[in-house]
Amino acid sequence: STPDSFEDLLQIINKFMTEPQFTEQGWSFIMYNMQQRALAYNVQPSDVLISKARELLYGKSIRHTAISPEFVDMLDAAKAERIFKERFGNVSDFSFVISGDVDEEKVLELCQYYIGTIPVEKPLHEEARHEKYKKITGITNEVVRKGKEDKGLVLICFGGNLPPASDVYE
Repeated sequence: STPDSFEDLLQIINKFMTEPQFTEQGWSFIMYNMQQRALAYNVQPSDVLISKARELLYGKSIRHTAISPEFVDMLDAAKAERIFKERFGNVSDFSFVISGDVDEEKVLELCQYYIGTIPVEKPLHEEARHEKYKKITGITNEVVRKGKEDKGLVLICFGGNLPPASDVYE
């Protein structure tokens, strides 16, 4: 936000956390937008290539899937609401980072009012979930055909083992 609209931003954050709205009209709007995006799924040759690369790198992981008609068919309003409330219903483990051209005293006062008054439950401890991906070894050649004209694109991906990190769980 800008310094002049910072309070508006905090008001939106407060409402987002304390009074989420799950309406049929809102869900219909989201679904319409997702369906429109799904209509464009794999229309462009580059989209087909990226979809194939995702599949090779991540398998059928839901975290890396494209917004396809099949993906949109899986969406469920009740499940989305439940997950939203799980993730945003308790801000006890949230961190808010503010940087930029701000008056620290004013920001502190506004944050105390809009963020500090958001109700919290007992502190959460959530185990990190690290999704393991299949390791690709060697060279994988895939030819993707889409469109009328020849076009070339090469994707090069490197993998390997990273050193252990304290914030990544096996």
